[in-house]
Amino acid sequence: MKIKLILPLALTLLLSACGYTEPGGEYMVTTLALGEEPTGYRVILQAVDIKKGEQNGLPDTFTVEGRGKDVDDALEDAERGFSKGVALGHLNLIVLSDKVRAAGIRQVLEVCKGREVNLSAALAVCKDEKALLESGSPSAGTQLSSLIKQNYKRQGYGGHTALYEISTALLVNGGEFALPNIAEGPKVEGMLFYKEGQPQTLLDEGQSRAYAERMKGGAVG
Repeated sequence: MKIKLILPLALTLLLSACGYTEPGGEYMVTTLALGEEPTGYRVILQAVDIKKGEQNGLPDTFTVEGRGKDVDDALEDAERGFSKGVALGHLNLIVLSDKVRAAGIRQVLEVCKGREVNLSAALAVCKDEKALLESGSPSAGTQLSSLIKQNYKRQGYGGHTALYEISTALLVNGGEFALPNIAEGPKVEGMLFYKEGQPQTLLDEGQSRAYAERMKGGAVG
């Protein structure tokens, strides 16, 4: 897969752009995934161990998950699973299960803002966030970010889903927005449309392009 070939360069550029340092040996978290459970939420953090990855020339990635009655509790539970500190300032992708509803979306957005996550971090959706991030491919979250950007350039949909844009849509657009759907492959297959922050309809590629075109210059698309 071409995207694997550009991965080391992409990660290097990411670290350089953010002025990355590793104070106290912190792990850099690049992806946060959120799923709903009967008693609350599950958060999965995908992190990069730069020093360990230097041994084979590729970033060494791993996932840690946590559970809690709300998103903040679940995130704190996940953070306790790391052997050293966790840095969320480089988070560039938030993946939601397609079952996560408005309350969970609002919580994860608030938690990310409270933790000073980059407001340009993108949101996407998938059927099984655990399987997606634990697929075994190196640095899956970083690859997914590139995959989403490539799809937007080629297919014309799936962009403009940054933290600040979705937060704005929840406030002033009646909770109407759409997120790129990551299917098995992985690949982008249409977008999941939300109304009042609730998942509604999975748009196919044609519908996704039409929606993105309609939303140009307006809210999120």
